[in-house]
Amino acid sequence: MIGKTLRNGLIAAAIAVSSTVLAQDSDAPTKNDGLYRAPPDQTLEDNALAEGTIRVTLVDPNDNPLPGTTVTLGVLQNSVAKGESRKHLTQPTDPAGDAFFRGLELGNGFAYRVSVAKEGATFAATPFVLGKSRGTHVILHVFPVTHDIKQAVVFFQGALFVDVKDDRVQIQQAFRVSNYGPVAWVPENLTIDLPEGNSAFNASQEMSDQGWDSTAKGCKLRGTFPAGEADIGYSWQLPYSGEPTVSFEVMLPPHMASLVVRAAASQQMKLEVEGFPAADPDQDEQGNHLLVTGKQVKPEDPQLKRVKVTVRDLPTPGPGRWIATALAAMGVAIGLGMVTQSGQKKLAGKGARAALLEELVQLELAHAAGDVGPKTYERARRELIDGLARWLADNPKLSPALRS
Repeated sequence: MIGKTLRNGLIAAAIAVSSTVLAQDSDAPTKNDGLYRAPPDQTLEDNALAEGTIRVTLVDPNDNPLPGTTVTLGVLQNSVAKGESRKHLTQPTDPAGDAFFRGLELGNGFAYRVSVAKEGATFAATPFVLGKSRGTHVILHVFPVTHDIKQAVVFFQGALFVDVKDDRVQIQQAFRVSNYGPVAWVPENLTIDLPEGNSAFNASQEMSDQGWDSTAKGCKLRGTFPAGEADIGYSWQLPYSGEPTVSFEVMLPPHMASLVVRAAASQQMKLEVEGFPAADPDQDEQGNHLLVTGKQVKPEDPQLKRVKVTVRDLPTPGPGRWIATALAAMGVAIGLGMVTQSGQKKLAGKGARAALLEELVQLELAHAAGDVGPKTYERARRELIDGLARWLADNPKLSPALRS
């Protein structure tokens, strides 16, 4: 799963590289283009409301009231004694666009969420708790809805991060979805196919209905995207067997305005993205070496629907180092049985035991640091333990202290 900090870092990288993309693209909005930008929804404490009261005001994109619209109030109760429970209350708005919920519980054990369902879309305010001695006023915008992205002013900015591990390639993708129109977009059958052999798909968890769901071939976008911005992302893996070059192709959402690709890299590694400028060296916040490239889509450019990513000159020992170490250690232990003089056998046995234990310690440390993947770790650990078992079998007369 993409953590919030990492996801925000990926998005920040995308925005840094593509900060002028909307100004350069005649089909994309700029701050002075006169296009619609929604005023923010609001959740305010209101002294005019009695304690335990929520007033919900529904408005359209132009701040006109919406009468006769059903409002749903979700109530989440959380207590040590009763655990978690949920219920929903509903009220229609009056001619002024207001709905009132009264006599509600106070305290941190109760959270409230206001929402409106419309044509497959969900418009919701951020969850909140009620304060003492006053009520809360929620102003929520409800938009017309379209399921066709061509009928909405929606653009994607993306960032992709590649990290080649011991036995897998970790890919993390983040997107910023920007809607600059007075119509909310609800994607319908917008799917992304991931490369064959992918595994470990994990989507970032959001407080809204926006996000990605796993499918048989990749993932599917869901949720309501009203005017404004939303950040969503996911991660996945590909198998890696220690080759010097890794290459894969990634499908992208429609209306991509920009994409940044970053890779964790050693000094000799190279990052190539087909159709993108040559990658530049960079560093993350921890000082780790990166390679970075990005592209802004201009009006005359074809749509950016797919991108091919290649990482070259990878160090090749990879998982083979641990397997070779384990097998060599096994060979040492087995070979001890061929030594005829008992003194030599005992001395060689002590050295083999120390070597096996040292390799086991180093393997555990590398696994804990994330330098060795789970499959390689299990395989190498099994071989080393088998080696120790053979050492014990070949040294039955050693003292218990040496055998422990």
